Amino acid sequence: MQFEPGSRWSYCQSGINAASRVVEVVSGMSFDAFLKKRLFQPLGMKSTTFYPGASERARQLTAYAKNATTGSLEAVPPRPEFGPRDRPPQGNGGLYSTAEDYGRFCQMLLGGGRFQGVRYLSEASMKQLSTPQTPETLPTGFFRTTPTVGAG
Repeated sequence: MQFEPGSRWSYCQSGINAASRVVEVVSGMSFDAFLKKRLFQPLGMKSTTFYPGASERARQLTAYAKNATTGSLEAVPPRPEFGPRDRPPQGNGGLYSTAEDYGRFCQMLLGGGRFQGVRYLSEASMKQLSTPQTPETLPTGFFRTTPTVGAG
């Protein structure tokens, strides 16, 4: 732990990966198998995977990053740690999907955990997902600004 909970906020990749490991231990399944069985297949997300094949890779978009010196956008290669089958799936990244599949997932969230009349996430889970987990006075987010109270 870097600091006392509630005293400061910092994005943490290892925390997200630890949560995916908890899913594996509790479910008895690998993280990718759990998501496929419990979320992707039921939602009809047919093109969402941690392990894209050649056809999926051929459709992969080019990512861009801002050059720190010039400020211009430059193409960046795909991250090599994401996608190979000899690497475990990670909770912090490496999930490949399509706009259509992601749209189904977003519609489920916007539907309060339901999609096309089927419940995928409980009301309690949706409440937890939509509840701020930090005090209103604690600056959070990537731009380090004090949160706007009452927004949304």
